Amino acid sequence: MSARTADEVTLRDSGARARALLETTTDAVVLFGPAGTIVARNALSRELLGNDDRLLALAAPASVARWRDAEGGKLGPERHPAVLARSAPGPMSQVVSIRRPDGAWRWVRASACVVADTDGCDEVVMALSDITELRAAQADLACCTEELRRIASAASHDLGVPLAVLRRGLDEIAPCELSASAAEGLRDARAAADIMREIVGAVLSYANVDREVIERDTVDLQATAGEIVTLLRERLREAGATVSVGELPCVTGNQVLLRQLFQNLVNNAIIHHPGPAPRVVIRSERRDSASVVIVEDDGDGIPECQRESVFGLFTRWSSAEGHGIGLAAAKRIVERHGGRIWIEDAVPYGARFCMTL
Repeated sequence: MSARTADEVTLRDSGARARALLETTTDAVVLFGPAGTIVARNALSRELLGNDDRLLALAAPASVARWRDAEGGKLGPERHPAVLARSAPGPMSQVVSIRRPDGAWRWVRASACVVADTDGCDEVVMALSDITELRAAQADLACCTEELRRIASAASHDLGVPLAVLRRGLDEIAPCELSASAAEGLRDARAAADIMREIVGAVLSYANVDREVIERDTVDLQATAGEIVTLLRERLREAGATVSVGELPCVTGNQVLLRQLFQNLVNNAIIHHPGPAPRVVIRSERRDSASVVIVEDDGDGIPECQRESVFGLFTRWSSAEGHGIGLAAAKRIVERHGGRIWIEDAVPYGARFCMTL
């Protein structure tokens, strides 16, 4: 076989593999040549963009005639993802809505990057991922979150005032004037009123997590953790607990939310500790070039089968006190900062809450 024939076979085989790849992906894919005309595409791109390759050439205004940006405005040819990719330092992505040939509008994430063909000329590959259902789910979630916030705000207002009046009334009753059983009932009633007030406040705090603006400020986590130790000083004294703060990084985030994060995790460690003297350590360590923030206790730990479910709202993983809101709020705060939270075993025993922020 001559060298030319061998090259032709190689090109033919690679072209077959490329066509197979285009047809097996779940995205609409289009390859534009150096002149801006389509040199390859898959069937999904025809369903989304139509069959006329000439209308889709990058120089043609018709290429984005049925496209809208994320705010609903029309796109000009110069804002076509494949055009933008040619001047971008790397792959670029944007969300647009596209009207299909059948008239249906679909939300897509358009990603494009420059690649070199066999002759060294720049081509642009564009992939369009349909995210219509995802955006609908996000909109539904946003509505649910806003509804929860409204309910929590109404509950806080409607229940907070009568609860405060009830607590003041109970405080006016002198236990010494009551029988032993009545005095015990009074103590229980005061405790119940305090618990109800805590629950109302916790639900409102949880619902408002998504409304806090994530300021792009530098937050000193070590100082923030120290503030929490001071704030909870009386609570720690009553529980016989000690909290030590090790070296922690500075991060970009919301000071209020991060303070709440540490408070929730420390409170959780104290509530679920089986002994009389809880020990909590707040520190960080490097893992794979990333800084992991750790809140570690010396309690009984959390069974591995429950380490995902404990972050659910109103989920209580033990028979100890608590409302099942603190860890759910902690997870939302971490995710608002673009991080994640998970649980490991502490050494030699206890639970270790690990977070990236």
